[in-house]
Amino acid sequence: MIETQPELIGQTQNGYTALQLAAVNNKLNAIQVLMKVESGLFAKNGLTSLMLAISKFHKQAAIILSEVECGIVSKTTGETALIIACFTRQPDLIPYLLKEIGIQNFQGTSALMTCVRMDVKEGFELLKSEQGLQDSAGKTALMTAVRHWRDSFYSLQEYRKQDENGHTALMLAVTYKNIPAIKFLLHHEQYMQNKVGESALIMAIKYNQPDCCILLKEEQQIRDFFGLTAVMHAAYEDRVQILKTLSDSNNLRSLAPSPDLHITQPECLSSIQRLQQRNNFTGTAL
Repeated sequence: MIETQPELIGQTQNGYTALQLAAVNNKLNAIQVLMKVESGLFAKNGLTSLMLAISKFHKQAAIILSEVECGIVSKTTGETALIIACFTRQPDLIPYLLKEIGIQNFQGTSALMTCVRMDVKEGFELLKSEQGLQDSAGKTALMTAVRHWRDSFYSLQEYRKQDENGHTALMLAVTYKNIPAIKFLLHHEQYMQNKVGESALIMAIKYNQPDCCILLKEEQQIRDFFGLTAVMHAAYEDRVQILKTLSDSNNLRSLAPSPDLHITQPECLSSIQRLQQRNNFTGTAL
């Protein structure tokens, strides 16, 4: 960045410099002159001239300004020009902003996460090196893809990562009832548990999603950290349709809890007992 000459700089009430006004209005000749003395400054909204040009979709102005302002981070949001280009769906600008790859804003959002959210498929290959980054809540780009149903990004190599609550992309797919994502992620993230020991199947039961439970049926053996199985959760929540899906006698026998496990919920006890009687299951499950 060329050294700024303070005596030449003035700002509007919005904090815009002459260079920033030129960027907003796509005045290319003025930009080429003023960038020598006013680059690197922020408007009151925390944006640089480059960021303003991108937000106004002035591609050529952005390309020119990238020579002197690429790599600058907004002091108010932590945004970069690259993240803004992805948010405004301008993937053709990404090659000029590669210096900013790996920089995350103050919420931990990366350019790749932004591309996923905005469904900018063209940015996938250029931003692959950001795979594995997590935001301030522990969310990955893959988790963003699941939340927003961006199936073009399900192949992101971020499997088995967990957010601050221990949730995986598969668990989030259950939360948003994203059946295609569940089918895709099942092989990669099956049998994982969150911070309280819940599996994707147990979460599907809590959200009352029978279709998801059918796909996740193989997780029946998993207990949460309180010792409860999927069948027990279904009984406690009175999920009749899900109980029918999960309730064959072999499963109930294999899911019998350890002798020292004490469950106090009467609804859970009675539902399991009724379920056992219906299946002619002899013995006690609890």
